[in-house]
Amino acid sequence: MATEQTSPEPRRWRRWVLGGLSLLLVGCVVVVGLGVWFFNRFEMGSTVEDQLSREQVERLIEAKLPPATRDIHSYYTGFQDYFAQVRFEIPAADLPQFLASSAFTQTLSIVDNPFSPGSNDRGWWRPYEAKRFQWGKSTKVGKTSVLLIDITDSNRYIVYWQGTGT
Repeated sequence: MATEQTSPEPRRWRRWVLGGLSLLLVGCVVVVGLGVWFFNRFEMGSTVEDQLSREQVERLIEAKLPPATRDIHSYYTGFQDYFAQVRFEIPAADLPQFLASSAFTQTLSIVDNPFSPGSNDRGWWRPYEAKRFQWGKSTKVGKTSVLLIDITDSNRYIVYWQGTGT
């Protein structure tokens, strides 16, 4: 009578399967780890408030700020497209110089304030409160800007700029 022996084949097969699953698990952990590192290192979108430098504000609004500009505030959020708001004060005498450096070359309107209060307005963003104002809109390929100048105080003007673009 012959004795039955079990072959070592099934055990070898199990080792290969367990080894392969282990390698797959390690690979998944590496891929997830690299993904987390990448998205933490390279921010996909950004939102900043009052962190833009004077030069960054000038590039954004495509105008040169007069030397006496003060109380500059900014808000910028973007990913592929962006939305931005800027507010600053200038002496009334500097307005012609500022406008000459800007994209707002057409005559500005003095009726129908284009802004209204919004639920997410920051404390410094109040263009809709202007009693006397001038405003204009500039549209270029991929970019729209609205400028409102609050001329209520005849000595110091508050300039509001809002833009969107791609």
